[in-house]
Amino acid sequence: MAETENSIAIPQDFDGLKTIILERKAQLPKRLRQVAAYALDNPDEIAFGTAASIATSADVQPSTLVRFAQHFGFEGFSSLQQIFRARLRERTPGYDERLKALSGNDHSKLESGSIFNGFVAAAHRSLDNIASSVEPEAFERAVNILAAAETIYLVAKRRSYPISG
Repeated sequence: MAETENSIAIPQDFDGLKTIILERKAQLPKRLRQVAAYALDNPDEIAFGTAASIATSADVQPSTLVRFAQHFGFEGFSSLQQIFRARLRERTPGYDERLKALSGNDHSKLESGSIFNGFVAAAHRSLDNIASSVEPEAFERAVNILAAAETIYLVAKRRSYPISG
């Protein structure tokens, strides 16, 4: 973490930011606590939303987002947003990386069977990543909530969109 003039540690990644938010959450003013809860519950929305859309969803004023970012040592909301965007870049390999992993860097020798095996291996890696990132207690709570629901709506974005259709 970088240090500012006032010796406030500025988080350099999402995990560091999450830790600091959780440590300081009880001391935050009501509206900043509201933004903290929204940010941790909706990190993808923070990464891609505009200050206006995020403020509306979090039920705060856009200026509260700026105050929240500054409270944690960032110059403004945009610099805080970069932490959330970096989290997604680190989590999701790009198409070039996936092609290299799939083909072993030699596109000319790919055969149908090796392409299929590459897709299966990539799917296994994705499932392993999911398995290690889901907390069992949180998953159990989600199962109970869904089991008790009368109606469940599926909404998906980006690569998940076709699955929900």
